[in-house]
Amino acid sequence: LLPRLPNGECAGINELVKYVYGEELPRIPERPGRASTQQERTEYAEKIKVATTFYKDKAVLCATNKEVTSTNKRIMANMLTGREYSFRSADNVMQDENDRAVYTTEYLNTIDLSGLPPHNLKVKVGCVLMLLRNLSPRDGLCNGTRILLTKAGDHTLEGVILTGL
Repeated sequence: LLPRLPNGECAGINELVKYVYGEELPRIPERPGRASTQQERTEYAEKIKVATTFYKDKAVLCATNKEVTSTNKRIMANMLTGREYSFRSADNVMQDENDRAVYTTEYLNTIDLSGLPPHNLKVKVGCVLMLLRNLSPRDGLCNGTRILLTKAGDHTLEGVILTGL
């Protein structure tokens, strides 16, 4: 069931996303390099602060992983610009010789379990991610911590903590 908007109408998912995030998301600029000026670094920091303030109290909750995936795809396609990065899971299982079950790569790639990211995680700079495991509790990187993605590489993600400290 989708909630009702302030005008009393029942919201579709597109209307719900627009209601929560507005028409346009803050743009995350490319981080200045080492040769940048102090002014460029200050401007970047201010833009990141605006974006973190914007996202800190916003979220769309979904009941199932399928709804989460669908909503995330809509937001990434319609509201975020820039390159899409794809991160794939490991897709093999170690089995002992007595195990009769055969797990094909194709089967493993279709599994979508609660508490695990999808096999093919697609992200863009500016999207909000949620940690599913405790990585470094002392540094605030715990299960449920929301992070604004500020930079992505071929094998790495970099972001700013929104919540969870």
